[in-house]
Amino acid sequence: MANSASGIQVARSMHVPRTDGHTSQVAGVGYVSVGSNTLLESLRTAGGGVVRRSEDNGRTWREVERWDGGGAIGEDLVFNRDLPELFLDSDSGTVLRVFNTSHVRPSVIPWDYAVSPGPRTQRFCTQLSHDEGRTWTPPAPFVQSGNEYDDRHWMHGVWFGKNGAAIEGSQMVKTREGLVLTPWWGARLFGDDILNPAIDPGCSNPDGNVEWVTGCLLGRWHADGMGIFWACSSLITLPRKYSCDGADEGSCDYLPDGRLLMVLRARTYPHTGQEAPSLHYYTLSDDEGWTWSECRPLLYDDGSWAYSPACLANVFRSKKNGRFYLITNLAEGPCINCDPRTRCQIAEIDTDTMAIRKDTVTVIDRQPDELGETPCTRFSNFRWFEDRETLDIVLYMTPGGTGMGPAPDCEILGNAYRYDISLPE
Repeated sequence: MANSASGIQVARSMHVPRTDGHTSQVAGVGYVSVGSNTLLESLRTAGGGVVRRSEDNGRTWREVERWDGGGAIGEDLVFNRDLPELFLDSDSGTVLRVFNTSHVRPSVIPWDYAVSPGPRTQRFCTQLSHDEGRTWTPPAPFVQSGNEYDDRHWMHGVWFGKNGAAIEGSQMVKTREGLVLTPWWGARLFGDDILNPAIDPGCSNPDGNVEWVTGCLLGRWHADGMGIFWACSSLITLPRKYSCDGADEGSCDYLPDGRLLMVLRARTYPHTGQEAPSLHYYTLSDDEGWTWSECRPLLYDDGSWAYSPACLANVFRSKKNGRFYLITNLAEGPCINCDPRTRCQIAEIDTDTMAIRKDTVTVIDRQPDELGETPCTRFSNFRWFEDRETLDIVLYMTPGGTGMGPAPDCEILGNAYRYDISLPE
């Protein structure tokens, strides 16, 4: 696939095929060495979660760790341990590994917010490696630095058992002050619960009257490199005129002028009464991620709506050409909740106007034409890294994979594909 206006070309190849009726999916990938092109990836397979290592820049892989996904902790209650995501400190070579945990009730869908324990128990754990990901410190449940925080009140605005927070699907960034910056998202508390009693259920998210908030954790390394002091930025959300349940899954990177730009996910339904259609939104920080501006709609450069479902959006500034890019699911018209995700695209953002350059929108993958435009196959939950050898993007995605909600009459592909995205000079 190619777009002559954008200069972007995309090539797809098989990464890990579906086996034994089970989907393969990359849940995290990144470099773990300063001096060599060594990568680790987290992978869901038929046999469970595994961590694989590549010593040749992703050409070949070998399994190095079986991942314990948790287990039963009581009657109809399971401890869930997600696969990890990675950050490499480019100066010290220390690798930070982060993974989410939660309590799950198998008899309840996770997004039934009135009764699901997941949003009330979700938290993350951290590990460090000083030998390029060969060995790790013991997993440590995250607790924000400061005397007011403990294992129960473990983060600003978060109390275990009442609400939770997650780090998922976004690149971690090293700030110009040398801090580790990672976006997080979680449910706001209303009294002692995540359900907002002030919202009419007739105009709320059908899964529950929740409001997602987003922020950034900023971590400063201990002097000995054996730990991190963590602080939390100001919180970000979206007014109800934009989203029926706030903002989540933020992704950010530095603009050429030194500010940080973050793009956020929003959710709309026909009955929830938003003044704007289904879009992504952006916010800016001019103080290294500590505070953020009022959120604004992310539009095309001709002023038209850049329709998008509630879905992951990642932004980054290319080391190859200095341009700023967005990867997400864009649609032809207004969307409902999480669909359609029948196309995944990459596009350039004009960093003077903070608008998507419409002529640069390039398809990474799309639903086959014979299936029409029904919201069938989903191209979602991608992970990527910037290739050190080419400075292009390597993206992994599993079309129609587990947890992505394809329609019953659609084929579930379940293969983890590799997409080589060649950017212009």
